[in-house]
Amino acid sequence: MNIVYISSIFAAAGLLVLFIIGELTEPPEIELNEISEYEGEKVIVRGVVTEIYLTSGGNTVLLLSDGVNEIKVFAFGKRELFMGDRIAVRGIVQRYEDSYEILADHICVLERKCTEVKLWQLAENPLEYLNDCINLSCYIAKIDDYKLVVKDDNYTLTVIYPLISTEKLDKGDRVRVTGRFLYNPEKFSFYILSTEVMKI
Repeated sequence: MNIVYISSIFAAAGLLVLFIIGELTEPPEIELNEISEYEGEKVIVRGVVTEIYLTSGGNTVLLLSDGVNEIKVFAFGKRELFMGDRIAVRGIVQRYEDSYEILADHICVLERKCTEVKLWQLAENPLEYLNDCINLSCYIAKIDDYKLVVKDDNYTLTVIYPLISTEKLDKGDRVRVTGRFLYNPEKFSFYILSTEVMKI
């Protein structure tokens, strides 16, 4: 009876030690082009966020790029990430449909590339901010399906609204817009492709 009891204690202690060692051991850091070799394993990858959106369930999906390769990253809940951020992701590599993705358990921002601007700055020198990730505070002048027209003083700009958002917005609301500042050659106009429009 005592031997079985003592053996159980040692077995439980051994499992606990293995669990602690597993938690303390960092997974390997790999390149994005090596991802297929690590299916089912926990890894660390680094890259730049090139696309980000929220699912209908409020989770975050992003595309991570190293300049040549891209991988989709899924993270539970909303994450304070922006296009252009350089990040490190820790998570498990899994196959989804015809490609690999990472189910993240930890995301660390290494470098933030989002610039705080005013509408007048975009109007006076748009080429300086072209293709950059920007943040700006402004008011909603018009709402039209998936587009907003925002204003600040005498300046206005079109914002392509995120397809999925939890914010209920109305004309006149003061908002914070985060997204990429782009140019539409067909309409000869600048606009923001937003990742988030939040009431403030």
